[in-house]
Amino acid sequence: MLLAGSIGTVDDVTGSAAADRTVRPGVSIEVWCPSISSWSRGFVVHDLIEEGVIVQRRSDGVVLPAPFDPSRVRPAQPTLTRSRPARQKLARS
Repeated sequence: MLLAGSIGTVDDVTGSAAADRTVRPGVSIEVWCPSISSWSRGFVVHDLIEEGVIVQRRSDGVVLPAPFDPSRVRPAQPTLTRSRPARQKLARS
């Protein structure tokens, strides 16, 4: 049985795993997608089982049928927010 704190995450594209105590049910995560060699957002940990991490898609609430290897999930990374420059009013002539 997997316990919170025993889950590893892929730190970079090379696949080095490190323990991460923040991956537990209810936490927003990203999953590694090998077909595009990138992390995909929009998922949450549904459950932790012996076979891996049960993942739920945020967009429609569907729980994915196959568990993910713990090394293929990581906590969601913060998004950078861009601040837009203030719009300047155009002088009317």
